Amino acid sequence: MNRRSSGGRAGRRWWLGAGLASCVGLLSGSAAADGAGEQEKNLAETLFQKGRDLMEAGNLKGACPKLAESQKLDPASGTLLYLAECYRRAGQTATAWRTLHDVRALAQKDGRAERIDVARAEIARLEKDLSYLTVNVSSEATAVSELTVECDGTAIHAAAFGVAVPVDPGTHKIIVQAPGYKMVIRDVVVQAGGDRQTVDVSALERLPKLPEPPSTGTPRSSAAPVIPPPVDSGKPLRTAGLAVGGVGLGALAIGAVLGGLAASNQATVSERCPSSPCSDGAAVDLNGAVRTQADASTVLFGAGGGLVALGALFYLLAPGAPPKQEGANASAGLTGIRPVVSGEGGGLWLNGQF
Repeated sequence: MNRRSSGGRAGRRWWLGAGLASCVGLLSGSAAADGAGEQEKNLAETLFQKGRDLMEAGNLKGACPKLAESQKLDPASGTLLYLAECYRRAGQTATAWRTLHDVRALAQKDGRAERIDVARAEIARLEKDLSYLTVNVSSEATAVSELTVECDGTAIHAAAFGVAVPVDPGTHKIIVQAPGYKMVIRDVVVQAGGDRQTVDVSALERLPKLPEPPSTGTPRSSAAPVIPPPVDSGKPLRTAGLAVGGVGLGALAIGAVLGGLAASNQATVSERCPSSPCSDGAAVDLNGAVRTQADASTVLFGAGGGLVALGALFYLLAPGAPPKQEGANASAGLTGIRPVVSGEGGGLWLNGQF
């Protein structure tokens, strides 16, 4: 015998009691939902059999969830009848009452007149024992924006305010809340056997405003923001150019001194040894010194001139400096290079401000 078979008269069982005392053909037969796959139907049948056995054994806590899951997988009015009876035995009269209404609707859809009669009779019997809960919300509270009222986590819409609604016996939690207001939580105990309870929600209490952060007292400046001067990216190269040029100038200066000494000593040699070969040993030695000085001067002039030219090249190739602030000397820097030649030697003349 399963939830789909109608069974014979000899297989009928009369265990459900008043209002549900029907044959197995009424209680265990079902109208399977279209579209349920074979796997879902097999699982639904297994859960149904297990739930029915647990209910007959008195284990309602284990039976009702299995019957409910069986109904979810493969809806059938026969399963709903067993589930309604399970809820009734567990003391969940309002849930059983709502389930019987589902039985009647499904049976009407399937054209099962006998099940419609059973559901109606059981609904009438349960209505005598239903307990009710009414939630009254004041007009001040309903005027609050974004107000929400919940009973056991389920929203109560404004249309249900002040309406007595069937509930299962036990403790129910009412929560009322809205942004900017203190939450209202009420626990109400509803007894079995036709008890009626009411919860009144008056005006909500506003939450205190958070204190504003203290003012620093510092007025906002209207002056234009100070813009830091731009970074002079060419400064390192110009500095290197000046350093190299300085070394070159030093070499030119030493070369000029040695050139002057060589010229002066050459005059002395020429005076002491007007003819060659020279018999004056001191003059001969001095003539060797003249050659050394002249050679050193030539080398220093060449190296110094090259260093000065290289330093000038570094300086001139460096990126331009940012604009000077007002009042600064805009003409500072290297402005010209020219060679200088004299009787004592030669060199480069640097013109500018550094």
